[in-house]
Amino acid sequence: MGDEIEIRPGIIKGNKVEPLYTRVIGLQKAGYNLEEVGPGGLVGLMTNLDPFLTKDDRLSGTIVGLANELPENRSEIEAEVSLLERVVGEKKERKAEPLRKGEKVLINVATQRTIGLIKEIKGSRVVFRLALPVVAEQKQRIVISRQIDGRWRLIGYGILTS
Repeated sequence: MGDEIEIRPGIIKGNKVEPLYTRVIGLQKAGYNLEEVGPGGLVGLMTNLDPFLTKDDRLSGTIVGLANELPENRSEIEAEVSLLERVVGEKKERKAEPLRKGEKVLINVATQRTIGLIKEIKGSRVVFRLALPVVAEQKQRIVISRQIDGRWRLIGYGILTS
């Protein structure tokens, strides 16, 4: 209670994404009001943010932490990528084709998701330029999906290298 927190990547303002800062004014877990919480489980975090900011789930997937202690937003990531032998979620078995420079894929990093444009491929290392920034640390895992027949299908995973 009372801690100043930061929400990243934040809110889109024009061409920029700005983190949000606020204070915790209430905590709830399993219907009980609490003074402090630890890791694990779901927690209701009450703040003095304008409820308009959450309209249309604009903050879905964002990361919350103590102010000025979260990693910086990343608009580009590099990962050591491994493709699966086959596409997940297809009725008929389909091989996961190699990634191609210029291809758009869906990248999931923890609770965040964004479109990544493949900028460069160096062996199994791939550089992605992201449509929306993510908050991620080196060695964090990512999941990669490709659009197949109008649906996103899991094709691989990676570990952030930079």
